[in-house]
Amino acid sequence: MTNEELKNYFNKDYFEGKVYSSYTDSILWQILSEFLEANFGHDIKVCDVGCAKGFLCKHLRTKGIEAFGIDISEYCVKEANVDYIKTLDITDSKIMFDNKYFNIVSAFELLEHIPEDKLSFVLKEIMRVGKKFLFSVHASNSLNDNDNDKSHVTIKPISWWKQILARNGFINICHQLIPSKYYPTLEATNYNLFLYESRDNNNYYDLYKEDDLNYVLDLVNKDIELNDLALKGMENILYKEATDILIKLIKKVKLYGILKIYYLDAEDLFNEYTKNKKQIGIVSESLTDGVKCFLDMVNLHDMIAGEGFKLIENFQYEKHRRELIYQKIV
Repeated sequence: MTNEELKNYFNKDYFEGKVYSSYTDSILWQILSEFLEANFGHDIKVCDVGCAKGFLCKHLRTKGIEAFGIDISEYCVKEANVDYIKTLDITDSKIMFDNKYFNIVSAFELLEHIPEDKLSFVLKEIMRVGKKFLFSVHASNSLNDNDNDKSHVTIKPISWWKQILARNGFINICHQLIPSKYYPTLEATNYNLFLYESRDNNNYYDLYKEDDLNYVLDLVNKDIELNDLALKGMENILYKEATDILIKLIKKVKLYGILKIYYLDAEDLFNEYTKNKKQIGIVSESLTDGVKCFLDMVNLHDMIAGEGFKLIENFQYEKHRRELIYQKIV
């Protein structure tokens, strides 16, 4: 569906018959408002993206919490009839607030309505205005066979969503489950509630190019503290036997900082190569080096763990290439 089709789709028929028999204030919004109050207190600011008629915002405001909502549906905003609920298409417009204005940005059953090619823009905008991201999503392993919502244009498994969030700079803090009796559409066995933290990855060092190595290694001698560190082309660095230098650099990441590592998955490449060869055992010198690189990466991961880092995400972002995300916890 195009943006214009989506705008027109979320009309009165959608909320009062086509998808929902009647979209009303349910106990779920009370539960979510109590969750926010219990975990973050009253002195917070919340923006609910895809807020529909603004029920969550209304519950939060009765608790004295500053809450605002935005939604693509002009029908819903008109129904809400309050000045803190505004019409906005999040897929092509900036949220009308300053950077990091909100302690929490929430989005319940929103992401599956966003076209895949628009997700990065939406997530970056959520990260810009918010410090933490609380959301739920309809996933391919949570929908039943009777889903009749044509606006569900991006239905993926939970593991896929975790990868997209990680690649856009979000770190998973926790995953809560709310019993299905509170779930408004009763389409899933549980309500999957995720809390992520947004990160500003300003300290980014690319080790992929040959001439980047000297620049990065020069940082080892500087008195700096890094919020986040991303290391690309790790297989090149390992060939240069610079692991000890990298560990010194990793030590500069501050507590709760993020370390991202991108590298060639040599084991995966080697396995595919040998599987497709007619004569197993004839292996090129470069692939032999690749397997050595993989073994070195295993040792490097052990050393990173020894520096107080916990592995929180591990996924393939391209064929034969992996991304690992660590957080320094001690």
